[in-house]
Amino acid sequence: MTKTPTQKFAYVDALRGYAVFGVILMHATGIASASSGLHSLSVAGMYGVQLFYLMSAFTLFYSFHSRHDEPHPISSFFIRRFFRIAPLFYVAIAFYSFYRLPEWSSPVSLKNVLYEGTFIEGVLLSKAGGIVPGGRTVALEFAFYSVLPFLATIITNLRRAIFFFFISISIAIGSQILAGELGVPAHAIERYHWFPDQVPVFALGIILYFLIFDQKKRNPLPWTAAAAVMFCALGALALKRPSILTGALVQPMRHVVVSIGLLCFAWLLAVRRPKWALNSLIRSYGINSFSAYICHWCVINLAAGIFFARIPITKNFGVFLPIVLILTYCLANVTRYLIEDPFIRLGKHLTRSMSLKAQRPSALELAAEKASISGEL
Repeated sequence: MTKTPTQKFAYVDALRGYAVFGVILMHATGIASASSGLHSLSVAGMYGVQLFYLMSAFTLFYSFHSRHDEPHPISSFFIRRFFRIAPLFYVAIAFYSFYRLPEWSSPVSLKNVLYEGTFIEGVLLSKAGGIVPGGRTVALEFAFYSVLPFLATIITNLRRAIFFFFISISIAIGSQILAGELGVPAHAIERYHWFPDQVPVFALGIILYFLIFDQKKRNPLPWTAAAAVMFCALGALALKRPSILTGALVQPMRHVVVSIGLLCFAWLLAVRRPKWALNSLIRSYGINSFSAYICHWCVINLAAGIFFARIPITKNFGVFLPIVLILTYCLANVTRYLIEDPFIRLGKHLTRSMSLKAQRPSALELAAEKASISGEL
């Protein structure tokens, strides 16, 4: 594995920009008037969430490995991630508790606040939480944070990453079987936004990391063959109880197949780096992607309320989407500047302080060194 210092990659920002654009496209289409063909196309924007997950796994693996020499790498990792996500998300919980969007969020209650504030809604098959529109997506991200140090320890090359991908597919299918047995409807939001169902997407992000940075590129076939044994077990289950497995296969396989395509797209941008795809506009949107994701819900609602009655042409999707994109970008810049960046700096300051404290010699070490010098004299 080549060791390079932590740095920003243009293709990472661009891919995040495409991800948030897809999400905004889908939600804006649900409000404005669009042709049936455009509406069908915009539904694909929902997979912007999977692109977010894929790039999150990629960048987190890179960041974790590039900082593994820190005195406290795991605690420093969690501190950085908490201050990267939690402050803006907590502000969002407070904001959306008062600015209600009933079509996109759950009622305000102590239970929902606790579920969302502790980021556990992504690991539980529960409707609790959801005050922040799309908050389950953030909870799933936090769930991945909790297992990343362990995964980074055991997944050390491309073969293991591919092996983990096959394991994760089995996990996703098994989770759907379990959800069905527990009586959770097949298309319930808590079933789709459930961490086990999205593990394969994170696994693809890990594969992307090794495709780009693992110079050895070991032959993945032996591990792939070993992983295929699990599919034999699933095949046996399908023969025994075909109905239970058919329903469990549909949901996870759909977004896994799409995510494999997103992996190829990300790899193409990382290797070829075409200027048209890495343009400054999409990269600047990617830099503000988390703030844009949090803000775009209220922007869409406010823009529709302000413009639709006063300027009827804005009901047209071709007019409404640029308005939403511009307003979201402006607001996201403000929230990033006022909330995200200061707390990111605070997280970095805390981890640097921990590193310096760990490197500082203790009183006992100083006393021993002093005694040693005195003895030499």
